[in-house]
Amino acid sequence: MRRPSKSLLVFALGLALVACGETEGTTGPLDGRLQAAQEQLDGGQFAEARSAFEAALESDPSSIDARLGLAESARRLGDDATAQRAFEEVLGLGADTERLTGALAGLAEIRRAAGDESGARDLEAEADSLRAGPQGSTVR
Repeated sequence: MRRPSKSLLVFALGLALVACGETEGTTGPLDGRLQAAQEQLDGGQFAEARSAFEAALESDPSSIDARLGLAESARRLGDDATAQRAFEEVLGLGADTERLTGALAGLAEIRRAAGDESGARDLEAEADSLRAGPQGSTVR
């Protein structure tokens, strides 16, 4: 059996990376939709943004950015139940610190709006602890 040439292997690897969305400097359809949805959210078009983030989640249910966008647009529309559920899902997906603290801050705002000041402070303290990282933790 003949071995494939090195250039054929490089080409196949490139195709696989493109298919997985792992190429540097390229944006896929989901990235473009997320950017457009974020622009709608930033522009105050909350209902349109919510629909766009929901569509992005249908394409990629594991998208943390789409879930955060859905949570924020739902919160701004006054749909705290959907916002809370989406923020909590972000916490369960194991996002990076920035996204986790964003979800905790969103949950704190929902708690505060519901009159739960103590719960809001607890969530903010958890976010502060995450930001501090391991060097900020103390042993008691």
